[in-house]
Amino acid sequence: MTSTTQNRVILLKNKALKTLLPLIIILAVWEVAAWIINNSFILPTVWETALALFGIVTDLSFFAVLFTAFFRVLFGLAFGTLIGIILATLCHYFPIADTLISPVISIMKSTPVACIIVLLWLSMNYTEIAIFVVLLMVMPIVWQNVLDGYHAIDKELYEVTRVFNFSFLKRVKVLVAPSLFNYLKPALITSIGLAWKAEIAAEIMTNSNIGALIYRFRTVSYDTAAIFAWTVIIITFSIILEKTAKSLIRRLNK
Repeated sequence: MTSTTQNRVILLKNKALKTLLPLIIILAVWEVAAWIINNSFILPTVWETALALFGIVTDLSFFAVLFTAFFRVLFGLAFGTLIGIILATLCHYFPIADTLISPVISIMKSTPVACIIVLLWLSMNYTEIAIFVVLLMVMPIVWQNVLDGYHAIDKELYEVTRVFNFSFLKRVKVLVAPSLFNYLKPALITSIGLAWKAEIAAEIMTNSNIGALIYRFRTVSYDTAAIFAWTVIIITFSIILEKTAKSLIRRLNK
């Protein structure tokens, strides 16, 4: 076995240890706390939650429910990113647009998600609410980062492209796009986690999709273990989305 292979094996072992050790500690603390409380309605054991989790993921409707939430996030993320880029571009090139848009973005950042969902509930259906909430969470982050990307463009290099009569498309390709992409990457990674949380919050508050299942477990069957199981699913899927986004962005850099 070569030294390179050995180093890779050691890195994989260390990575696995860093992942598994915190998980084992969390599960151990959870189990001890459940044993002390001794009330499954308040805090189910790890085993009870695992059984509930197995029942959820083996249900035929599980993947349909999960992918419905995923596609809502995807649409909201796509539209939020697109609108954020467009608004940032307008603010950069037209000062009047910045004067008008910046206060609106500040208000959106300060408004609680719950208030937005309640307001949207007056005029939209469940799917529209979920997509629009995700859009409103993503768009301000993308807008700010893209605007920072514009501000970070080297003015001297920009003047050089003008002196050498670079076409608009060539100027965008060699100067503007790289700067914007460097600032857009962290915005997208951050936005994906927030988008998923906003989507779940919208579904719970509107009692739709995953939210409807959680509501049923809470008020009809009083199945706390199932609620914990769904919480585990939501957290796990959020982690998977963020890691997938990071992996895709790293590949785009190559």
